[in-house]
Amino acid sequence: MSAELTLGAEEELHLIDLESGRLSAKAPRLLPKLPTDRFGAELQRTTIETNTPVVRTLDDLRRVIVDLRSELSAAIAPAGVTIAAVGTAPRSEYADFELSAGGRYGRMQEQYRMLVDEQLICGLQVHVGVSDRDLAVLIAQRVAPVLPVLLALSASSPFWNGQDTGYASFRSIIGQRWPSAGSFGPV
Repeated sequence: MSAELTLGAEEELHLIDLESGRLSAKAPRLLPKLPTDRFGAELQRTTIETNTPVVRTLDDLRRVIVDLRSELSAAIAPAGVTIAAVGTAPRSEYADFELSAGGRYGRMQEQYRMLVDEQLICGLQVHVGVSDRDLAVLIAQRVAPVLPVLLALSASSPFWNGQDTGYASFRSIIGQRWPSAGSFGPV
């Protein structure tokens, strides 16, 4: 069975103040200076999301992700800010949370107040396009057993609210509380 496979990614990056090392809520000021096809807002004002174009190989995806990080870093450096590609920012605290403007985010906060208020996490979502439905199901079945290993390899966030939690990935603990989180189950 042969089908076209494509890749794309969205990466959420923490904005870090270079002087204090703390999260910086400068996304609303920085985003208007960035191309909207590659950079966007996220739930919190301390985060900018990058969006790759659709590519066909993992090498291309890696190159585009690295290029987007470099482009963003260069664009925000004059504002005294850098990026951190980690699940949780080591020095973040609940007080750092500032909701981004927008109807969708406001509705989320109304429905899931505490989940939204504690959403000081970032991640990387890789999208795989499969042009054949049957092949997509086979791929999902094949990937499901190794998801715990992929999570372990991606662990980069032991800190929460300024403390070492003892977890390798506290981001996963925060993220799994959402109703839409978790495994898609058997297929």
